[in-house]
Amino acid sequence: MKYIWLSILLAFTISIAFTQEKPTKPTENKTYDATIVMKDLEGKPLTYQKETNGPFVNLTLGDMVVNGLNATLPEDQALTGVGKYERFLLIRRVYQNKSFILSETEKTLVKERIAKLYSPLAIGAAWEALK
Repeated sequence: MKYIWLSILLAFTISIAFTQEKPTKPTENKTYDATIVMKDLEGKPLTYQKETNGPFVNLTLGDMVVNGLNATLPEDQALTGVGKYERFLLIRRVYQNKSFILSETEKTLVKERIAKLYSPLAIGAAWEALK
């Protein structure tokens, strides 16, 4: 009888252990290369003018992140000063750096902003770089 109870207790303990939720690993921040040049479907660099009548320069991931975060869109009118300052801090982290670190939340924001500002071809190149 003793062995039967021990067997039942062991089976019950094992079943509880397998049905409990496993702790999820927190998402880690990831480093991205800001100097990656965005390319079209033929592998040619996408270019843009930084200044009116200025020379065309290669469009990099860093350029897209900064431009996407810095653009003022109609829905930004409701953004608080704190929200704008947080974007500024993120822009400063990316601007003129060869690499930058984003959390999953920041990456989602960057992807949304880029999607509202750029063409599908540029968005595709940027999202591939942000995988």
